[in-house]
Amino acid sequence: MVRARIEPRRKHRAEAVLEKLGIAPSQAINMLYAQIELLKAMPFDLRIPTKKTAEAMNDVRKGRVHKAKNAADLFADLDR
Repeated sequence: MVRARIEPRRKHRAEAVLEKLGIAPSQAINMLYAQIELLKAMPFDLRIPTKKTAEAMNDVRKGRVHKAKNAADLFADLDR
């Protein structure tokens, strides 16, 4: 048995997603535990991004990205 305190709004929103997926909350928890057991780690990265990475992530969210026609053009632009 696992007991956990979850903020009610988060629980409601997550359970709505799980319902659309056809997965019961207890199944989702079992899936998470199975992945932790298999990987011997969390099944996702738990890292605080560096300042440079956080800025890059914010740029992407705001649509400020570099576009190139192909890899050669991209690498040429990076060399500048």
